[in-house]
Amino acid sequence: MSIFSIWKKEPIKVTEQDIDNFNECNKALVDLKNSLDPYHVDIKTNITNGKAAARLYMDYFLMATALDAFYNGDELEYKKINKVIYNRIPKKDYLFKLRVVDNPIAVGKLVRLGLLEKIVTENEYNPKFKITEAGVKAMQQQTFQTLAASSFYNYQTYKLNKRTLWMSLCMLITAIVSIVVSVIAILKTQ
Repeated sequence: MSIFSIWKKEPIKVTEQDIDNFNECNKALVDLKNSLDPYHVDIKTNITNGKAAARLYMDYFLMATALDAFYNGDELEYKKINKVIYNRIPKKDYLFKLRVVDNPIAVGKLVRLGLLEKIVTENEYNPKFKITEAGVKAMQQQTFQTLAASSFYNYQTYKLNKRTLWMSLCMLITAIVSIVVSVIAILKTQ
């Protein structure tokens, strides 16, 4: 097997085996590029840790509340589900941060997970939903309530950690200033 640099100088010395080897190597490189292609993601987001934690909490809270609406019956109109959600949401912190599409997305996720079934009705804007057996089990096990509580805890811990960091920095600056003042006071008394 010859070296590629020799091919450039003396193309006549290239054998069929060399060309086959080169083509196999080239094919392997193309396969490598194709296998890495799904991992090249162009990330264009401004989501911070705090926003992500708050978003997770809201998603799980909405899904848990939508399931909680079915405590009174097996079939509910979308309007009734919305009413339950809006009456249980923490008004001070989250009601005005809620987007219009958040409720339909939460209900859609529950349908997609097989916890709710959409019942076709004449009114396409206010359909009925029926809770499935898996939805009843999720309610009994408090699955989404637990997820909402743990994501809320994580969000509050994140906020507390940020405050602790700022307090630590302020205390460090205060300590440095007090050391400087102490040194200046000692130097002036001598």
